[in-house]
Amino acid sequence: MCDKDRIMKKIKVLLMYIWILSICTACSSYVSTDKNKETHKEDTYVEKNSQETHIETDKKDDTTEELIQNIETNTEERAEDMEELVLTVDGKEISVDWENNKTVKALKTEARELPIHINMSMYGGFEQVGSLGFALPKEDAAITTNPGDIVLYNGDSVVMFYGSNSWDYTKLGHIKDMSDSDLEELLGSGDVEVDIIIK
Repeated sequence: MCDKDRIMKKIKVLLMYIWILSICTACSSYVSTDKNKETHKEDTYVEKNSQETHIETDKKDDTTEELIQNIETNTEERAEDMEELVLTVDGKEISVDWENNKTVKALKTEARELPIHINMSMYGGFEQVGSLGFALPKEDAAITTNPGDIVLYNGDSVVMFYGSNSWDYTKLGHIKDMSDSDLEELLGSGDVEVDIIIK
């Protein structure tokens, strides 16, 4: 009977040990699952933050690039606005009030590439006319010119007046600070050479 009691006690202890072991295993599994969940949450958070940081960086890069382009464009536009078209007749610089139109802007673009040289010829006793050698955009309108007016004729020729005429022209500018007699002396005494440059 005594041996039987011992065996029963051993079985109880063994069962108790198995029960405790199973509880510990279950707890360990639960803790491991929780840790895995936490690790997954952290990984997801880090990945999300990394993606957001990447998106923010891309946005900042785009904004910076756009800002730089705007600054460069504005700088170029300001530099172009400060450029001045200069006209000379037989080497003498003449003051001109240039028009603010697309034709003069195109003329300025051409002069920026290469100085423009025009061999002018007297015509009609009131003007000098010469071919540019290239076409410009025109905005022709029926006008009556005055002495000192500079116009584009037929899209590819420059006409400078020391008299007056009525025709379809695109106005380029007007010679200033010269009287009618000064203009006639400058343009009405024979063929001239005209240069248009950028300063």
